[in-house]
Amino acid sequence: RVEVDDLGAGGDDNLPRGAVADLAITVVASGAQLDVSPPQVDFGEVAIGTSAPPQVVLVRNAGNVAASGVVAEWDGGSSRFRFTSTCGATLAPGASCALSVQFQPDATIGGDSLLRVRSDGGNGPLVVRVSGAGVLPQGWLFGSSFEGDSVR
Repeated sequence: RVEVDDLGAGGDDNLPRGAVADLAITVVASGAQLDVSPPQVDFGEVAIGTSAPPQVVLVRNAGNVAASGVVAEWDGGSSRFRFTSTCGATLAPGASCALSVQFQPDATIGGDSLLRVRSDGGNGPLVVRVSGAGVLPQGWLFGSSFEGDSVR
């Protein structure tokens, strides 16, 4: 509620001093608002020397202003996971771009890596947790090699 004190120039002369009036205020957020979907990618177990099918993470600007300086990068680097991006330096309001995440293990290791997405004027950074484990190919034995159907 607002109490009328001094209407000044252009005020409503129908409201006397001391009157109480309802005042509606609308607040509109302005700016870039990035979101990612899905927030987590899990490749599961993948045989060493093979590649898992790529998984796509969408980056969307749900704000009403273009997001500039859009960057995706690994937190601390990643040797197990890689990504390609269709995201340019600027993402228009309502627009989306894609990060294609790949996993090709070269050792029997597992764990998570974090892919961070940020921009100069938006929220963030946003984090996508990427996980996967390298496993030995089926039928592989330590110190063994295959030739045809026989194991040496």
